[in-house]
Amino acid sequence: MNRRALMTAAAALTGGLMSPGFSLAAEPKLDLRQVLTSEKVPALAVAVVTAKGPPVISVQGLRRAGGRLKVAPEDAWLIADNTMGVTSAIYARLVQAGRLHWDTPISELFPKLSLDAGWKSQTAKALFAHRTGVDDRVWITPEWLNARHADTRPARVQRAELAAQLLAEPPSLASGPFLLARANYILAGAAMEAVCDQDFIDLAHDEAFDWWGAAEAGFGAPLGENPSGHRLGPDGAYVAVPPGEFADYPAVMQPATGVHLSLASYARFIQLVLTNGGGWLSPDQLSRLARPYDSTTSTYALGWRLKPELGWAKGPVIGHEGSNGLWRHSVVIAPERDLAVIVACNADNEIACQKALQLALKAYNPEQPPSFNELNLG
Repeated sequence: MNRRALMTAAAALTGGLMSPGFSLAAEPKLDLRQVLTSEKVPALAVAVVTAKGPPVISVQGLRRAGGRLKVAPEDAWLIADNTMGVTSAIYARLVQAGRLHWDTPISELFPKLSLDAGWKSQTAKALFAHRTGVDDRVWITPEWLNARHADTRPARVQRAELAAQLLAEPPSLASGPFLLARANYILAGAAMEAVCDQDFIDLAHDEAFDWWGAAEAGFGAPLGENPSGHRLGPDGAYVAVPPGEFADYPAVMQPATGVHLSLASYARFIQLVLTNGGGWLSPDQLSRLARPYDSTTSTYALGWRLKPELGWAKGPVIGHEGSNGLWRHSVVIAPERDLAVIVACNADNEIACQKALQLALKAYNPEQPPSFNELNLG
C-alpha cells in the first residue's frame, strides 16, 4: 500500500500506512431528521467521500425556513471559510506552473507598493498559514464591511487598495504566531490577480472549477433554485435571507470566504486530496498544503487545519470549517481510512454540523466514533 502525498506531508504526526480504498455505492444514505429536529436548522447536507467512486450524498430539510421546497442533492451551498483551502490550492497550481513560489517575499508579490519594514522579511506562505501578524479586528471592521458593501468598484480594485493600505502599515501584531485572519487571504488573492493580470474569480474557474467540472460553482450566496442562508430571528427561529449583496460578505473578501458549489463538486476536490492530487496538483504541491507550518503547537498548514493521530481516523485528520453567520460548512478528511465527510448547513449552527459529522462517521466508521472535540476544526 502506498502512502499518499498528503500523509507524507504529515509524516511527523504519523507512521501508519494507508487503508485500501472502498466503494460507497451500495451504502445507505443517512437519516438527518434527528439532527434537524434537535437543532431546528432549516436543512443539512452530507457527502461521504472516498478515493474511488461517487460520493454518497444525503440531504434533509428545506431550502428556506417556512417554505415548501426541499433541498436536493444537486443544490449549491456556500462553503464560507473553507474557501481558504480552495484558494491555497489555486496558489499551489501557480507554484506548480512556475509562476509563483511559496517563499516569494511579499515585497516581490507587490513590487509597485511601498511596504513597511515589518513586511519585508515575510513570504507568501506566511499569508496562507496566518502567520503575518495581520489582525482582522483592525482591518475587517463593521465600518469597513459596510463601506465595501456600498462600494461599486470591481472587487479586484478594492483588494488592491486594501493591500496598499495594509502593507504600508506595520503588521498589527508580531509575525510568527498563528492568528487566523481573512485579510491574509484577501492579500493572497490580490497578489495572484497582480501576477496573473486576471480577476480572482476568473482565475478560480480556470485553475479549479473548470478542471473539476464544477459548472455551478461561483462566489457569494447561490442564486436560483438553491438553499438560502438563514439568520436567527427575535423569537429564536431561523429566517431566510434572500440571495443578494447582504447574503454574504462583500465581494472583496471572496478569496477568503466566498465560494459556493454543490456537494458533488466539492467532493471531487476532496477526492483530488485523497488521490495524490489526481493529476490536478502534483504530489509535492499537495503535500505542501498539508504540511505543518513549523514545530509550534499550532496545527494550521496552508488553508487546512491538522489534528494529529486520532484513533477513529487511524492517523491525522485534515479539515476545516467556517461560517459567514448565515451558513456553515465543515469537512474532515482521514486519509489513512480513505474517508472524508462534508457537511453543509444553510444556517450558522456549529452543533448541527458536528452532530451530522458524528452521525456519518458512526455509520461509516463504527469501530471508534469520534468525540465532538475531535471534530472541532474551526
